[in-house]
Amino acid sequence: MRDYNTGQRRCLIGVLEKHCDRQLSAEQIAGLIEAEGGEISLSAVYRNIERLEQEGLVRRSLVGGSKKAVYQYIGGQCAMHLHLQCVSCGQISHLDDEAANAMREAVSACGDFAIDEKMTVLYGRCKECVK
Repeated sequence: MRDYNTGQRRCLIGVLEKHCDRQLSAEQIAGLIEAEGGEISLSAVYRNIERLEQEGLVRRSLVGGSKKAVYQYIGGQCAMHLHLQCVSCGQISHLDDEAANAMREAVSACGDFAIDEKMTVLYGRCKECVK
């Protein structure tokens, strides 16, 4: 399949990159694009998101046991990090490399098992929400 770098795709990637610290629904993505003066249909968001996910640039997650999907831009650099997500504000950050390596080693020592960084998110509360 030929990949088209359309204006909608560029706009979508731009919005996702700006908000790479958050998981966004397709509706939120479309709203952010429109708020920035762009125009995109919800079906175009889903179509482009699916391609970006296949290319390894976007991670899709399901919201707390529901069937509702949210998306996060992971690009090339973010894909190999373990992530922390605040359950209160939704902020996403990287677990520092030293702690992530220690966790990988501890899990590996428990048996033949390797953590998939692209799929791993640890949930809790950020320091701002704990206050």
